Amino acid sequence: MYRCCSCFLIAMFFLCEGKVEAQKISLSLISENSGIHTDRRPVSVGYFDSLAQKTFICWMGPYSSAVVKAFDHKADSWSPNKTVGISPFADSHNYPVLVRGTDGRLIVMYGCHNSVMRITSSPESASIDGEWYDRELSQAQGASYPVPVMTDTGTLYCFYRITMYTLYPKGTYPVDYRPLGFVRSGNNGESWSQAVKIIDPYPRTDNLCEIYTGKITYQPAGDSVNARIHIAWSLAGGGPDHHEHGLYRRHVYYAWMDPANEHLYDIRGNDLGTDIDDSEAENQCKVIDTGLPPDGEDVGYQVSVHFCDNGDPVIIYRHVGFDCAWWNGTGWSVSTIYAAGNEPRDIEKTGPKSFRTYRTAGKSVYIFRTMDGGRSWEQEDKITAPVGLARCYVINQYQPELKLLLTEMADDSNNVEAGSRDIFTGGIADISSTGYGINESLPEADALNIYPNPFNSTTNLEVSLPEPGEISLELYNAAGQKILTKLYGKYGAGRQHFTLDVSILPSGVYLCRFRTGSFISIRKIMLIR
Repeated sequence: MYRCCSCFLIAMFFLCEGKVEAQKISLSLISENSGIHTDRRPVSVGYFDSLAQKTFICWMGPYSSAVVKAFDHKADSWSPNKTVGISPFADSHNYPVLVRGTDGRLIVMYGCHNSVMRITSSPESASIDGEWYDRELSQAQGASYPVPVMTDTGTLYCFYRITMYTLYPKGTYPVDYRPLGFVRSGNNGESWSQAVKIIDPYPRTDNLCEIYTGKITYQPAGDSVNARIHIAWSLAGGGPDHHEHGLYRRHVYYAWMDPANEHLYDIRGNDLGTDIDDSEAENQCKVIDTGLPPDGEDVGYQVSVHFCDNGDPVIIYRHVGFDCAWWNGTGWSVSTIYAAGNEPRDIEKTGPKSFRTYRTAGKSVYIFRTMDGGRSWEQEDKITAPVGLARCYVINQYQPELKLLLTEMADDSNNVEAGSRDIFTGGIADISSTGYGINESLPEADALNIYPNPFNSTTNLEVSLPEPGEISLELYNAAGQKILTKLYGKYGAGRQHFTLDVSILPSGVYLCRFRTGSFISIRKIMLIR
């Protein structure tokens, strides 16, 4: 018999974590011929602001401009497109990334390919209106591929690859020497630290000294783990015969950084200090060895990582196919998500060890999911669009009606000046509606999904009811104390959507006990600020 409420809840959480109901996505065209060819990684492209009830998104417009757009959920209307930053040169790598400051203002970083990064920010909280403050982020020189990460303590990191040969006199460093570093701000981008180099493989006899990353993910502190920033990467370079940018791409590596001391750690928790050299990477951080050039298999440019609640990473990348690496407790294992090798577009967390990931191919986006921390995957859905799709991103803290940002694939890869590509959004379709992507049959069993999770202030609950029932929710803190009860009333059969607003609560891990009729489901949720 359980001796306390918290023990019972924790036990029930592990026993009752059930199947996540398959989502169905419908597409909407929100802007015509306003995007250009972009090499944007799976980074932060937008977010939902729960206080303003608005979603903000960004993409790269003509001449590598940073374009933003806002959706007002109360008015059910979009703002006009707004250009908030113009890159000093047109380049497919000069894409924008968008995060929310702790003061509610929008922060966009953009316009850097082996050059100085740029930053622009809104003058008002939760609004794109007014004249934005556009300037150079001078501390980030020789930058490419910005990845912003906001911690729950309000520290904003921007990770990026440093192109060393542009920072020193010609001939000082080879073209394939590009380590990973970051700059840091504690005041929403008003001022920044000097650049900090954290992963530096130079020199190597095979000249694979370029760092390539995709999604870098922040995990708030939980019951059993400290806060950490998960980083996975691959190497590129010219090979043993000569120096050349990006000729070969090899291997997969992983480490995490503790924001409290900015030390890096391997998968076993060994402290590697404030930077990782080539020996440490090879001996303590290597996930997959793909062989030395010219033999072996190429790894894609976008190696992305997310996390299970216990801190174990889930890494997705292109190798033999669309693959996933996961930690089995003593070593790394690999599962195949899809047999064909495509660059992964994004990965989202849907539960303690559940994830979705996306792959674009022609006019389709394939959606895959895992319920067991990456050990096995299944195709959940396929979105079909009227045009080819190049990219697919998950909006942070999304609402069901506005979850994905997608960009068109056009036969104009050299065009980075004139807008030619359409911009789409994807929403989770209501089961009672008709039209594209709708499954009109009732679910066969009760299922609860909470998304996003972790979240900031507000999250969404989706429950599938095979028959009518009363719905209630109770929230418990880590000590097992009930701190919130919500009675939603009686609802009919089918998929129902609810919003859970816990903006009055502090950051932390909570247990959510959801009840309808005889069905009880308990989920661990993570609130971050």
